[in-house]
Amino acid sequence: MGLKDAQEFLRRKGIDGWLVYDFKGSNPVLQRVLGGERFLTRRVYYWVPAEGAPTLVASAIDRGQFKDQSGMRAYTHRASMVDALSDVLRGARTVAMEYAPGGTLPYVSRVDGGTLDLIRGLGKTVVPSADVYQYAYARLTDAELATHRQAARILDAAKDWTFAHVFSEALAGRRITEWEAQQLLAKRMRDEGLAYDHEPIVAANQNAGDPHYAPTQRESAVIRKDDWLLIDLWGKLAQPGSVYADITWTGYAGRSVPARHRQVFDAVRDGRDAGVQHLEAAAKAGRATTSTASRRTTRAS
Repeated sequence: MGLKDAQEFLRRKGIDGWLVYDFKGSNPVLQRVLGGERFLTRRVYYWVPAEGAPTLVASAIDRGQFKDQSGMRAYTHRASMVDALSDVLRGARTVAMEYAPGGTLPYVSRVDGGTLDLIRGLGKTVVPSADVYQYAYARLTDAELATHRQAARILDAAKDWTFAHVFSEALAGRRITEWEAQQLLAKRMRDEGLAYDHEPIVAANQNAGDPHYAPTQRESAVIRKDDWLLIDLWGKLAQPGSVYADITWTGYAGRSVPARHRQVFDAVRDGRDAGVQHLEAAAKAGRATTSTASRRTTRAS
């Protein structure tokens, strides 16, 4: 995957090119496309036409950061930057950029309004680049998918083990806190070869309703019989090129789950299943599933 895939997608969609803009690290897409670590102090534009070789428009001050790139156009001041852009984009009508209409997709909405004004002022129609980027750089290879599935299997087993241990302690009347359960779970994940950027979440009762809750050694609830428990865990294999798996489960530390708990659980589960069925049906029919409506996703199992 890479630029050839991006150009293939651009041609298929009738888009004249993809303009990747960055100012001092404002757009991580540039690093993904160009590769390598660069110390940049001025504005950078990387033009990927649907046909032909890409061109880099960057400040002469940052020239040394692009020794591995061919086709560079250096500018020295704003007027020369605009002239270089005008020349590079000559003949293009539609330009894909990291822009999401209405800010609906903030992960790829990286271009500021002034820069959009600049490109539109050159007579260009700016369209979102999200699908270009996804097609060229965000599809999983078979090897990457295999690491994801292996990580998911490890997480699933670790989750089952943690629930069983915590519920056994709680039902026996032995003291165990959220933090103690979290530390046991984290150790098991590490022992099974997983890496993660933040320790998993173990949250009881009302703490499970706080999306940003994390137990600490000093502030951690005791898990008792008849408590509601949420475990949220994620991780990837501790090797290059691995892909994260991420699951959230809930359980009840008692002999019989209360009707209200079951009702809430069933509602979330059924909503998840309906969403998955919708996506599967749309994929088989070749229908788009994107929407400009505001939405929030809740994960549960």
